[in-house]
Amino acid sequence: MNFAHTIASYCVKALVYEVIATPKPGLVDSNDSGAHTDMNLFTFFESAFALYPYFLQCAEYGVQHTGTPSELFVKARSLGVEAEKIMLRATGGVNTHKGIIFSFGLVCLAAGYVEKNNPEKRNDPHGISEYITKMVHNISEEMRYKMPGKTYGQSAFLQLGIKGIRGEAEEGFSKALHIGLRAFESFYTGENINDALLYTMLHIMKSLDDTNVIGRGGYEHLRWLQAEAKNILNDENSFRKNNYEMLKRLNASCIKKNISPGGVADYLALTLLFYFLKQRV
Repeated sequence: MNFAHTIASYCVKALVYEVIATPKPGLVDSNDSGAHTDMNLFTFFESAFALYPYFLQCAEYGVQHTGTPSELFVKARSLGVEAEKIMLRATGGVNTHKGIIFSFGLVCLAAGYVEKNNPEKRNDPHGISEYITKMVHNISEEMRYKMPGKTYGQSAFLQLGIKGIRGEAEEGFSKALHIGLRAFESFYTGENINDALLYTMLHIMKSLDDTNVIGRGGYEHLRWLQAEAKNILNDENSFRKNNYEMLKRLNASCIKKNISPGGVADYLALTLLFYFLKQRV
């Protein structure tokens, strides 16, 4: 399997692992659909597999690119537009992975470029992260000039100054490296992947200003969810013994409040993608 196919396979694998991890508060998992009524586990499977060709194209674009980082990003944006259409066709109009199309697309582009031009960093997620920051420099400023309130992220930026996924991209998705990947690698033993993913999810949840939560429930619900994640992690021994029950209770509260931390889910998938890239031979 060549490089681009390997990266695309890692992307789909990361998305499948993320959605299967159970229980995840307010999110689709193998128990229930969280705070969602229009999607389930199979909706996510359909979306993830349909996006394989997009991830493949992005990796190939990265390998073939000879210009500047920003030129690569501009050249590939049309791929993202088409990928959204593919996703919506696969899910019957449900937005399962719009954020992933953006974030994973960037990782694939950067991984492709690094593979060809800086092969010594091919297994170093930090090298990929550094190239992403060059591709999307100052992209969050775009939100000032689009129609206000069009997305949760744009509303959070205009009203609260929270940059959302664009701001995270400007930082090379550093939280996936410095919070997500560290938490996952510290907990994962090779056998306890579900528990390791839940542990990682909570570390991301307590730190990320998730615009999906703000959009569905307001800023106060974001602060509530971050505090809940911190409280669960305060006693790691209890988490290791009772994580399932703890997170089931938090899931019930999220459903009642109608909040879903979709940004956290995306970051959990990003963490996995960086982990797979780091581990490849």
